[in-house]
Amino acid sequence: MAGGNLSPRQKMINMMYLVLTALLAMNVSKEILDSFVTVNNGLETTKGTLQGQMDKTYASFSKNATENKAKYGDAYAKAKVIQDMANVLIKHIDSLKVKVIHESEKLPVDKIIALDASAGRDTVINMMYLHNKDAYNEITNLMIGGEPATPKDGPWSATELRTMLEAYRDKLKTMESAPAFHANIDALFDFSDRLDASFTLNNWQSINFYHVPVAAGVTILSKIQSDIRNGENELINKLFADVEGSSFKFSELSSMVDPLSSYVTVGNKYQADIFLGAYDPNNKFSVELATNGTIDTVKNEVIGPKEVFQSGPDGKYKLEIPASSAGEKKYAGIIVFKPVGQPEQRIPFMEKFEVAAPSLVVSPTKMNVF
Repeated sequence: MAGGNLSPRQKMINMMYLVLTALLAMNVSKEILDSFVTVNNGLETTKGTLQGQMDKTYASFSKNATENKAKYGDAYAKAKVIQDMANVLIKHIDSLKVKVIHESEKLPVDKIIALDASAGRDTVINMMYLHNKDAYNEITNLMIGGEPATPKDGPWSATELRTMLEAYRDKLKTMESAPAFHANIDALFDFSDRLDASFTLNNWQSINFYHVPVAAGVTILSKIQSDIRNGENELINKLFADVEGSSFKFSELSSMVDPLSSYVTVGNKYQADIFLGAYDPNNKFSVELATNGTIDTVKNEVIGPKEVFQSGPDGKYKLEIPASSAGEKKYAGIIVFKPVGQPEQRIPFMEKFEVAAPSLVVSPTKMNVF
């Protein structure tokens, strides 16, 4: 559970989960119950921190999608679908915690869950205030039933929770096709049968919620909530990075003037496109210049002989072509560069200019007598 390509936070959470499972096989003493309280508080803190980070990512995502829907719109729509699913699951598990605590403590619901003004969301009572942390009949009856080999189905059952988590896992995997992402999500939401404390192969529902004390059951539910947020966080960061990764990063801006023609006769108009150019002086590029002015625009390759030049420290290459004869001259080439983390890019260009022969004008000024 601590292997694979998981974040340090997720490895820590999984290790804590293993500790909890081991503790369930021991006699439930006051010290062990207090340990569950400590672990649960840590999970709740981690969950809140992660939520704060995701709120910032969602805000940036939303802003970018509003300003550039064509670029960010589809990815943000996927992120919102997962956000909504995750919120429903988190709320369902909070309600499940409330039911478990209500059954074991006989407290009114408004004493178990309330709005945390500082966090801006509902918060379940801290388990340090519970008197029956070791009670297990209530959570067993609510979530499993009397037979662990065939756990019950229906509202608030562990089977219902598993079904919801499986749907969430599968939805995450449809949003991103990367094999590494799929492997992480499968590891995060693994519902296969496992050996329990008595080395008996058992189902996920009963291993987690059959005859476990309330303190352990609530902590396991908090761990599941952390898994939900971790899966959500990994996806939205992946979606955001995929969009950003397809963009070229530039650090400098420069004004550009592209004349439609560099040769104008009297009575005509000089025309040029003026635009803003961007470049990164730290990301060098090369220019493959076709000496015969011909390139293959399909393969983006120079046809025939070529010369290769490197960009200068200002992120530009200054082209010089001797004007050896009069007439229209053409030149073409390929700009070759490699954005960080992306394949090599090849962008063709073709231009022309006019070379006029030098002319001599004789003006006999002393003959201007008429």
